[in-house]
Amino acid sequence: MNKFVDTNHQTVPTEQVLDTARYLYKAGHLIGSKRFLRWVHQWDSRFAWAGTRLHERLIGDMLFQVRQAFTVAEARNLGPQKLLQGLAEQCWEVANSYETSLDAAMRKKDRCFTVPRGKSEATEVLRFLSRSPTKGLFKDRKAHFYLWNALEAIELYARARDTLKNDTGHLGFERFLRTLSEDYLLEGYPKDILAHDAHAIRGNEPVKAILVRTGYCSTWLVRSGDDVGPIEGFQTLELSQAA
Repeated sequence: MNKFVDTNHQTVPTEQVLDTARYLYKAGHLIGSKRFLRWVHQWDSRFAWAGTRLHERLIGDMLFQVRQAFTVAEARNLGPQKLLQGLAEQCWEVANSYETSLDAAMRKKDRCFTVPRGKSEATEVLRFLSRSPTKGLFKDRKAHFYLWNALEAIELYARARDTLKNDTGHLGFERFLRTLSEDYLLEGYPKDILAHDAHAIRGNEPVKAILVRTGYCSTWLVRSGDDVGPIEGFQTLELSQAA
């Protein structure tokens, strides 16, 4: 099997590139499908405060970043379905280039997003987009910045949907979520809480507190070992007591 050299002329571990190709094939197969767009528009939440305005905001934020993966002229004429299908094609193109460069032969199951028999489609979408680790993938931002930017926007949308649908497993954070309002979230950056913070909590990252801006939705994670005192305009949500 061939070695892979990136745009900075650095050799990248073969398995890392292959894992990335598998992810891109599966991501493309999923996000380019009608069932994915159907899932995007299926709004379900366990919180009464999460209404259609929040849903539209989360979708709008995601699609704004997806549009950046296209030229202005292309994006102007593409609706949500065509945008996602176009992004899927970019995923396949990059995945295929990695597979070809390494002279590899991917199996069909490595190229397709599938829902195991008896499993919920929505659950599997969240498992793949929200909970599957992607930190170890080869993200060549020099060559494919806007592709990865768009994929990460989709990932954040999925993580927000995950939080709205499923318990995070932390009693303190769950109590905090129940105090929120749609108006507060829409005044700032709802993904701070629903995607970034919730994902850290869900993944048992060493977070001891969250600084929550009171005027509009914006947060700052305080990691274990950090010493952050009271800051004007923020309230401190202590998270040292796990569920």
